[in-house]
Amino acid sequence: MRDEPTRKVRAEPYKGKVKSSLSLDLALMSINLITSDNQPFVVEKSLAIHSKAINEKLDENKGVDITIQLPGVDGSTLEKVLEYLRHYKDEPVSHDCDNKSRGPTELSDWDKTFLEVEQSQLFKIILAADYLGIKPLLDAGCKAVALQLKGKTPEQIREAFSIQNDFTPEEEARIKEEFSG
Repeated sequence: MRDEPTRKVRAEPYKGKVKSSLSLDLALMSINLITSDNQPFVVEKSLAIHSKAINEKLDENKGVDITIQLPGVDGSTLEKVLEYLRHYKDEPVSHDCDNKSRGPTELSDWDKTFLEVEQSQLFKIILAADYLGIKPLLDAGCKAVALQLKGKTPEQIREAFSIQNDFTPEEEARIKEEFSG
């Protein structure tokens, strides 16, 4: 591991409902995370428990101080994920798949600004949210992608996402005819 300073992420005490077997006292302690590029992070457990994957590791280890390797997340992406978690630190912890608070493609102004990043970074955030089990961030990232697609033609979408068109001109003409009108 490289000799890099450990990043400390401070959070206010968690005030929401904890849907975990962890006690509130335990949630106020710190946890060590190591990213895929070997960057160490010391994170308040009150933030870390928003991740279903980390929460499960904590439950498995009975809350004993542990270091959790995150092979699916690099350091710069984890910093963005932690920024998101700090912003929503007072929201109740929920790992449920039920998110009825917003419409299908609505994003808060803060989420829109937060997710205005390069396309490659947005996809890393989405993958990290999925890997870590942070459903609200995963939903927000997918909504941001959906908003990027809204109103675009198939050609524009292919260009924006570097997707190769594997249809022959005849197949493409037939598909356009089937779906137009």
